[in-house]
Amino acid sequence: ISPALEQVLLKGMEVRQFDRYQSVDELLEQLESALATAPVVPPAPTTQPTPPLEATVAVNHAPQREVPPPPKTDPTLAVNHAPKTQEPQKELLPPPEPEEWEEWDESNDSGMLCPACGKWVEKEPICPVCGTPLTDKEEFGEEESLHEGSPDHAQTEGKKDRVSLICGFIFLGVLSLFVFLVFYAVVNENPSDYTPISDNIYDFEFSINNKKYQFPMEFSALSADGWSYPYSQSSVAPNSTEVIDVTNQKGHTLQVTFKNTDDYEKAPSSCNIVAISCDGKENKYNGLKFSLAKGISLSSTKLEIQPAWGEPTVSTQKDSVETFSYYAEKDDPHRYISFSFSYNSSTSGDVTITLYYDPPSYDMATLDKPGLLYSYQAPTQIGEFNSGVVRLQEKLYRLPAPLSEFLDDGWQITGAVREKDAQTVTDPVSPDETRSLVLAKSGCQATVMVQNFSTQETVLKHCAVTILTANNHIQIGNITIGTSKDYVETTQLADHRESHGEDWVYTMGTAYVITENQVDVKIRVNHYTQTVTEISLSQIAWVHSQ
Repeated sequence: ISPALEQVLLKGMEVRQFDRYQSVDELLEQLESALATAPVVPPAPTTQPTPPLEATVAVNHAPQREVPPPPKTDPTLAVNHAPKTQEPQKELLPPPEPEEWEEWDESNDSGMLCPACGKWVEKEPICPVCGTPLTDKEEFGEEESLHEGSPDHAQTEGKKDRVSLICGFIFLGVLSLFVFLVFYAVVNENPSDYTPISDNIYDFEFSINNKKYQFPMEFSALSADGWSYPYSQSSVAPNSTEVIDVTNQKGHTLQVTFKNTDDYEKAPSSCNIVAISCDGKENKYNGLKFSLAKGISLSSTKLEIQPAWGEPTVSTQKDSVETFSYYAEKDDPHRYISFSFSYNSSTSGDVTITLYYDPPSYDMATLDKPGLLYSYQAPTQIGEFNSGVVRLQEKLYRLPAPLSEFLDDGWQITGAVREKDAQTVTDPVSPDETRSLVLAKSGCQATVMVQNFSTQETVLKHCAVTILTANNHIQIGNITIGTSKDYVETTQLADHRESHGEDWVYTMGTAYVITENQVDVKIRVNHYTQTVTEISLSQIAWVHSQ
């Protein structure tokens, strides 16, 4: 093909849409222009063989009448009679010129006379006897001879070939373009809407099905892309949050937390979105794409998340679920991204991603310590086992003790017993609200219950520990981990023994009745080792002088 035609075809098959022709008409126009400038080499004309002259004469002329031989006569009479001559033959006329060809007989349009040989030909373009072209302008629709060997025939065939070539290229081009667009649409859904998200994980940018979103956000951002919630979820109660499943037409599902900060019911669409959670296992086979910074997505594993994002701020384990949480600020639980997966999902990628973004209207870290906590005084001696004093790693505490006392001594919050309980020291806690936490220090672990004894909202670090349970490095009175069952039987606990499976449990006190200076004690003794394996101490009333 010519270079011009090659350029047109290459541009028509460009990968990027804006590099190709923008319409089929433009492509056809360029193809016709390229083909018009390309040189056309007609095929070599073929000539019909010329029949022998004898055959031509025999075919082109009517047969002569047979002349009978002369009668026999006496030779002596030959001189007296004139010789008889044969009847002269009919003179042969040359074939008429093409402009003198006979027209079709309108009364019988089934054929015509061949002007060369006089043979009647039934509507054939070429005489089958002598090969003379028989062309009638009106009957055959051509102005000139189109027999196969003529240049006009070659030119007509060339035009037909060019039209066929153009049609073929157009079909292939349209088919290729259609296949490419379908493939591109499947691989890159909504490519025009896609914008790369930030690599800063704390910009709280994420993408759903290649569409970028960012906190803070409202539900209108999701509804514009086809997400909706059930009609039954028509309102959110005053000053509360509600988790609602939202779906799209493709069957994808997200868990969205709506927060109503007003004193009256509001529709979810009128509330703020404070959290979005996506379950990778639930959406594993429906094609949902959920991506975060640095290429992390629903298919990512623990082995991929930590190298990309670093060590999590908080790591917890409960039942068969492990959770990594990355906080925007170390002591700010109001903005974080968490990943939850089962213990065996290091390679499966069935991860649940949660983005939480609910910054407080005030700085929780600047809240003052409630005046009640200033009355706390650390004990100087351990006392009896029911005195409310506990030794934990060589440090004495008397319950209830401010959580800040433990934090100042090097204990760290490593998790929460209940999922709803926050794990950072600046998390807000309402009056009388309790939280269950896990503390750890130098290989020792303790489970504590903390309570806000103030009449106003405060932060977690300004709460007080009311219940403490540990299985090492703990002592109450003369009882510690490893103390024998025989010694426990010598105390007042002997009258409060119960058998629980492989353990004896000694309890003293009633946790359901709040009295002044009430202390609850629970000691667990193993049947086989006959020694103390766990100690729990509880004091739920503030007993310190104010």
